[in-house]
Amino acid sequence: MSETRKVQYFFRNYPAVAGLIYFLVWILAAFFAYFIITDSSPNAGTQYLSVAKKPPFTSLFFLRIKPEKSTDNTGWVQKLWSGKPQEDTEIPLLNKETLYRNDTLYATLYSGQKLQMYLPASRSFSVQQKQFLLGSDTFGRDVWSRLVLGARVSISVGLLATLLSVFTGLVIGLTAGFFGGLTDRILMAFIAVVWAIPTLLLAIVLGFVMGMGFWQLMLAIGLSNWVDIARMVRGQVMGIRNLLYIEATNALGLGQIRVMFRHILPNIVSPLIIMGVSNFGSAILVESGLSFLGLGVGLEVPSWGRMVFEGYPYLVMENGRSLALIPGIALILLVISIHLIGNGLRDTFALEK
Repeated sequence: MSETRKVQYFFRNYPAVAGLIYFLVWILAAFFAYFIITDSSPNAGTQYLSVAKKPPFTSLFFLRIKPEKSTDNTGWVQKLWSGKPQEDTEIPLLNKETLYRNDTLYATLYSGQKLQMYLPASRSFSVQQKQFLLGSDTFGRDVWSRLVLGARVSISVGLLATLLSVFTGLVIGLTAGFFGGLTDRILMAFIAVVWAIPTLLLAIVLGFVMGMGFWQLMLAIGLSNWVDIARMVRGQVMGIRNLLYIEATNALGLGQIRVMFRHILPNIVSPLIIMGVSNFGSAILVESGLSFLGLGVGLEVPSWGRMVFEGYPYLVMENGRSLALIPGIALILLVISIHLIGNGLRDTFALEK
């Protein structure tokens, strides 16, 4: 079947297309996160303790006081990557009524207390209405902003960990299946030992050894999630290496490395892609589990697993129940969408047979 017909067949698989659309929406949202979120400060970490645990679609008034001299020289590239520091002072108000007289500003705080502060004429201020689209967390941070930035962490860590696991499993499985004999027995014994350890437990051990951080988390997940790929690749290679055309390459005196990567590897690309997509969803779940346990990228960096951890004590309460449900539902739907894509690719590649 031609590549064009394969693409057409895939896009006639509506669940797979729905999963692909949902996944691409999160990819774009994560990439342009600081341009679409409400709190564009680094890690969306601006806290308003007086407005903590507000429900979704809460709209509040904020007193915004600008500094006397702006020092913000953040370019759009830096903002795209890490946001920009917040220079303005923002104070939650009960209403938008303010009074400015004799260099003194009078207002009512959200807590109900009266605000009276000295404010020279050189510092401008305004009262703006701010909406918390998905509410605020226990520290008064914007949940929508942290949810989008959390998607950036989950997707990037999951993708890099999956690439590492695919590469590791491919090299080990290809070597074991092609050479066989003692090499195969040694590598299969190693695979059996790693396979006997649960993936999450192995990732936790590696996380303790390497510490917390983005790259440490990626390595911990990638080095604990390659066993199934290695077993699959080994089985595929063992079925291919005895075919006549592989024996012909040996008769022609072609090098073993060339035979492995130019004549065997192209024949296992389809199952390798399907297994890689499946591992991608698993890697995202493992990342969320480690973040839930406090072994993620860092306490200050928003992550879906960390957001669920911060919100799950409030699941039995009326106020704050959404703090765990929102990131939890987003995580579930993202993993489901990835598996729908994998199922669509599996059905499409099956047409080759």
